Amino acid sequence: MKMDKRSLASNTFSLILMHAASMAIMFVLTVIIARSLGESLFGLYTFAVALTGLSGVIVHFGLERYMTRTISRDPKIERKVLSNCLGIKIPLFAVMLFLTLSYLYLMGYPSDTVVIVLIFAVYTALASYGKVFRAVFQAHNRMDLEAGAETISRILLFFAVVAALNFQPTVWSLAIAFCAFSAFDVALSAFFCGRHFTLCPPAFELSKWKAILSAASPFFLTSALMMVMFRLDIVMLSIYRPDHVVGWYGAAYKIIEGLLVVPTAAVVAAYPVLSHSYKADEKNFIRQFKGLFAALSLSAVVFSAFIYVFSEKIIHLVFGPGFEGAVPALRVLSAVSLIMYVRYLMSTSLDATDGEQTNLGIAALAALTNVFLNLMLIPRFGHIGAAWATLATEIAYLGLSAYAVYVTLKKLKPKL
Repeated sequence: MKMDKRSLASNTFSLILMHAASMAIMFVLTVIIARSLGESLFGLYTFAVALTGLSGVIVHFGLERYMTRTISRDPKIERKVLSNCLGIKIPLFAVMLFLTLSYLYLMGYPSDTVVIVLIFAVYTALASYGKVFRAVFQAHNRMDLEAGAETISRILLFFAVVAALNFQPTVWSLAIAFCAFSAFDVALSAFFCGRHFTLCPPAFELSKWKAILSAASPFFLTSALMMVMFRLDIVMLSIYRPDHVVGWYGAAYKIIEGLLVVPTAAVVAAYPVLSHSYKADEKNFIRQFKGLFAALSLSAVVFSAFIYVFSEKIIHLVFGPGFEGAVPALRVLSAVSLIMYVRYLMSTSLDATDGEQTNLGIAALAALTNVFLNLMLIPRFGHIGAAWATLATEIAYLGLSAYAVYVTLKKLKPKL
């Protein structure tokens, strides 16, 4: 089976469409959830998603990235790789569940919270199976299939959650809706995979599992570090502050996440172009990098200034009364959006220039910095401290990655 050869323009359009549609749908859905549940219940929902996002890195274990790379290089082993990755996820889910339950028990969370988190854990595990099948789409360069499956899934999730909240606006109904949707998402992705490529049951070839887990471990480690940076603050905040404060911080953070559709789509589209030009035309690589840097920097300044100036009106308009406590955090996080626009480009440029090991080291330092700052600031300043910890971490991350990119560009110039 040969890889499908599609134009870069076609794949770029599919990826941008997927990320833009997915992030837009999830942002609107978050607003609906927040308005339906109120600040305290929204805080509980935010905590459950954050905790299962952190522990969910285990069940993913970088297998999707490993599959895409491995199958794209040798499509003949697709069935063996897919079946074993499906099998590996079963014990990985058991480990995820054990660690999640252990944490909840040790920290003394109430039984209702434990059950809700467990339902979201099941959702996370099922969602990871959907991503396994979509990794096959990527391996065959069928970004159109990935975009279609992802967009259809997000739309269906939207209607499932809205229906559940109209029936009963509780975190229980919300968790069940997410879980039921994820089962359909797996079925849809499996259907596309079976129709266009191959479909097979889980395999339990333990002799191959060790090699697969070893090869996937760098992707797992990078994902784990990223999740620590983006989710640990919410989990820690739930320890020191009540649910409504977690809800304030979650609301402010969702505004920033909504803005990240621009740099996310830009760097996803730019990555293959930068990777190619780095090897084929270094002068063109520098020109493309500078153009992206200028465009993202300008966009960052405009969006960041807008969010800072109108933060109070934005929170009131989007989330409604009861979320006024999110305003101070949003003002701090507006500067985070300014930095992340450029930092995304720096990290992607490092990967495009064979600097993934450097990128991993920088991510590790940033994650450690984030943990330390959260431990120092959250107990004393609550959600405002979490926002400042995020800002300081992103400044450090940008500084280190920008220096690494500068060194790379400096090495290229003598060759031009």
